Amino acid sequence: MLDDERTMAGVYDALKNRPIHCERRLDEWVEIEHRIPEDDIREDFFVTKSLRGAGESENILILRGDMHVQALKDKLELLGHRVDKDESLILDKRWV
Repeated sequence: MLDDERTMAGVYDALKNRPIHCERRLDEWVEIEHRIPEDDIREDFFVTKSLRGAGESENILILRGDMHVQALKDKLELLGHRVDKDESLILDKRWV
């Protein structure tokens, strides 16, 4: 989602100022991002753009940050699509 699309959707400021907190993990501090209601709006945008771009294709690949994977899967399945997800490369969840 480009900045002007975020602005038009009314989510720009919220996404830019996403709440975070820090956690100590092993021997380092990491930032943990919080999901916010604007993520849902952004994910609806991802679904719409992905399906529009897919046209008549039987299969598409969507690469998103791990915060959005389950939400996109749920949204696409509600629309009747079969969705496989692979989270095997997500070794360190940094969002709540």
